[in-house]
Amino acid sequence: MSTDTGTGSGAAADRPRPPTEGLAGEFFAWHARGQLRLQRCGQCRRWSHPPVLTCPACDSTDLSWQPVSGRGEVFTWTVTHHPFHPRLTAAGPYACVVVTTEEGPRVLSTVRGVSPEQLTAGLPVQVDFEPVADGPALAVFRPRPGAERP
Repeated sequence: MSTDTGTGSGAAADRPRPPTEGLAGEFFAWHARGQLRLQRCGQCRRWSHPPVLTCPACDSTDLSWQPVSGRGEVFTWTVTHHPFHPRLTAAGPYACVVVTTEEGPRVLSTVRGVSPEQLTAGLPVQVDFEPVADGPALAVFRPRPGAERP
């Protein structure tokens, strides 16, 4: 687990805590174990994210948390200049990034190790986990070592 917060971000421990209850709580509980897991339907095998109670494809309730590779590519991003939460004031401008995982689902996160100005669509990334004070870790992404940049 890394504590490096990269360029354009506040200390990981100073961020708002993720939820600990409900489906979102289950999602973040896997982060605390250093795992990125997403829901997958046992009937039609479709991945679902964000977490849902029933499969959007076949309406089955046979959903389980399955590990994903943690590899993906930056799909899109937006740079936030005005923090939505007081604990993010020190973060300065930061990028909210949508990553398309190798398995297909897209997840919302951030990319460490590059400034918002250096982000490019198609940038190969790998998941990492950062601790949050009094809460589970958060999944963040970093440029994949050795991968070609678009």
